[in-house]
Amino acid sequence: MANLDSLKEKVKLVPDQPGCYLWKGDSDVGRESENKRSRDRILYVGKAKNLRARVRQYLISEDYKTHFLMNRVKALDWVVTQNELEALLLENNLIKEHNPPFNIKLKDDKRYPYLCLTMSEPFPRLILTRRKSNANNLYFGPFSNTGAARATMSLIKKVFPIRKRGLKLPLKTPAKPCLNFHIGRCWAPCTGKIKKNEYRDMVLEVSNFLRGETKEVQENLTKKMQTASDDLNYERAAQLRNILHDLENTVLNAQGVHTEDDEKNYDILGVYVTDSATLYKSFESEGLEIETLLKKPFIGQLVLIQIRKGNMISKKSFGLDINIAAEKIESEFLNVFLRDYYSQVIDLPSSIVTNVEIEQKESWQELLSKRKPIELIDKRNSRAIKEHQGLLKMAQENAKLSIRENILLNHTKNKQLGLKQIKNFLGLSTIPKDIECYDISNIQGKQAVASGVHFRDGLPHKPRYRKYKINSLDEPNDPAMMAEVISRRLRRVIDDPKSKPDLIVVDGGITQLRAAMGVKAELNVSMPIVGLAKREEELYLESGEVLNLDNDIPGMMILIALRNEAHRFAVNYHRTLRMKRNLTSWLDGIETIGEERKKELSAALRKVDLTTMSKPEVINYLRSNTKVPMAQLEKVVAKI
Repeated sequence: MANLDSLKEKVKLVPDQPGCYLWKGDSDVGRESENKRSRDRILYVGKAKNLRARVRQYLISEDYKTHFLMNRVKALDWVVTQNELEALLLENNLIKEHNPPFNIKLKDDKRYPYLCLTMSEPFPRLILTRRKSNANNLYFGPFSNTGAARATMSLIKKVFPIRKRGLKLPLKTPAKPCLNFHIGRCWAPCTGKIKKNEYRDMVLEVSNFLRGETKEVQENLTKKMQTASDDLNYERAAQLRNILHDLENTVLNAQGVHTEDDEKNYDILGVYVTDSATLYKSFESEGLEIETLLKKPFIGQLVLIQIRKGNMISKKSFGLDINIAAEKIESEFLNVFLRDYYSQVIDLPSSIVTNVEIEQKESWQELLSKRKPIELIDKRNSRAIKEHQGLLKMAQENAKLSIRENILLNHTKNKQLGLKQIKNFLGLSTIPKDIECYDISNIQGKQAVASGVHFRDGLPHKPRYRKYKINSLDEPNDPAMMAEVISRRLRRVIDDPKSKPDLIVVDGGITQLRAAMGVKAELNVSMPIVGLAKREEELYLESGEVLNLDNDIPGMMILIALRNEAHRFAVNYHRTLRMKRNLTSWLDGIETIGEERKKELSAALRKVDLTTMSKPEVINYLRSNTKVPMAQLEKVVAKI
């Protein structure tokens, strides 16, 4: 923390009142610019009951995630509020306004439909969209399906005279009013007869209606109608009276009063958060190297299950986008969801049930209940939680599965893009679905081996992995060894054309590639071959061209992963052969191990790959497959 001393002095000035704090500075890793723009960038917005106590924690925290943020902080600012509820509202507004890079962000797993009021236009429309592409527009939702969104939009267009046509207003030449104007369904701003401020006042009532403030809309319209009548503006008063009439007949009567079924209207929120390193290892054990997992420390998912009138009507999934981890990451994630989702959604439940602790629960309950009484039930309500345990477990399990599903889906998309890139930068006629890579492993030419690994659709296909012992040479000559292996592989292609891959990659530069090309020409086999050199990750083409591409593009990531897998497979095979060859000499040095025991141990150990086994695993294996006493086994394994 380069600015620790100045920040400590600043913290002393922070009041011990509720409010919001803003950490400002540089969001780019490694950039140490001290210019004003760098210092003024808001990195993180937080709220607190006691501002001074909260910001002081950042300076003394030993958590590496907090250090990650504080190393970029250059300045501190704060805003005092009257109470926690105001702090909650202010935090919401500041995050939406400044989009701080280190605040947790909510992402829909799929693009649910929203209703959008195009406030960026002089005369806004109400449209259906799946993208929040303009910050000046107002978005309402998400809706569980397009049908529900269209039904709500249809209802609003019956009640409010909002324009339907997608014209770019105002027009240079006023248009003639369409049928919607004549039947009272539109105020026809295209004709130029309605004032912009009057039209936008009506649109604001649409906005209030979509937020669920139906009674407030009714009261506002009644007041405006009365004012227009007092001003002898009878035409305007009649327009407002018609909206009120439609609102009462179509909406308010349909809403009625709360019924007993409201008790069965609730939302289940299942939250699951895991660290990326653990996920990476789990996929790695399956042969999948998903490097994008390591870009952020944590990955989270929230699954919302909606229960209405006792029936489950929908399941929605939301991802967690985070650059650093909060101290209570699950609670922070939940706060973001309460803020971003329930501030827009129309269909509010009577209760919200979740498996994590809701921070500032009373403030959230007061805020959410402004539109409709809502009870918040978190893991501290043990009795209430027990009633919903089954659904909570289902939601959390779905959240866990959604993380895996999304990662694999994105990984597959990257692989498909990568294969297209390989086709393009190598100039292939088709997308290379099947790619093989060959590597040599030896020590000064002794006991030389080679590996052949196979990737299908950009992923390892282990049934077609192959091991080769080099037979023709006993001295260091990698190009000649590569020629032998490629010759054996291409002869098999001649015998079995169905085994032919779309592309062969040799581990090495121009000499290895030329050796492979010579064999290909000699056997008259048509197949693209390229060389991939380790040091600079250069691609050597048969034309003599050398490509230096960005290693982070999906196409190069596939080729590098393929080459690394071939290298790993070859080295492990070579190590296993050396180990098995040396078994006899290792056993010779152990007292109390006679010739019969040596044969028994050697026979058992030659059947396994010792490089993949831990010491306890080797001992257990030998106990099960030999009659050697435990004391002697421990000596054997220690020697190996």
